[in-house]
Amino acid sequence: MAKWIDALNHPDSWEYSKSVAREFIENWVQVTRLREDHDPEDSFVESDGARAWKAEDVGFPLVCYRPVTNGCFSAFGLYRRFDRPEFSRREAKMVRIILTEVDWLHEKGWAWESALKVPQLPKRCQTALTLLLEGQPRKQIASDMGISVHTLNGYLKQIYQRLRSSFPV
Repeated sequence: MAKWIDALNHPDSWEYSKSVAREFIENWVQVTRLREDHDPEDSFVESDGARAWKAEDVGFPLVCYRPVTNGCFSAFGLYRRFDRPEFSRREAKMVRIILTEVDWLHEKGWAWESALKVPQLPKRCQTALTLLLEGQPRKQIASDMGISVHTLNGYLKQIYQRLRSSFPV
């Protein structure tokens, strides 16, 4: 699981999603996009990021961003295994309809401004935090990451310190 998260957090992944995120922010309407919408020249397909995704069996996603109240948004990414066919236009339309009609999926959202306030964590700390938030026990997280529980506790202490200084009580 840790390597899967690292693959999705690869620097090339942000480059891959920037154009759709920019389109969403500029127009502030629901955006549902396929891989070819993100990457019409297939530059991500040939990148180190795509190779990392393939190594972890993560296929190209179908993504949907939707504005909700108070300048917040909700986002969904649907992934398949790497060896499966990419999502089709028809599937993208079905996802758009479902995500438009099922209001409870969009009850909560993230404010764009709040994303700017979140401190940037080192990659290993991001992975540790993600696995912890998924409810995995510390011993399992340490094992998945190939580190000791003591090292993991150091990462968690670092996360706590950064978040506490960014969001004082």
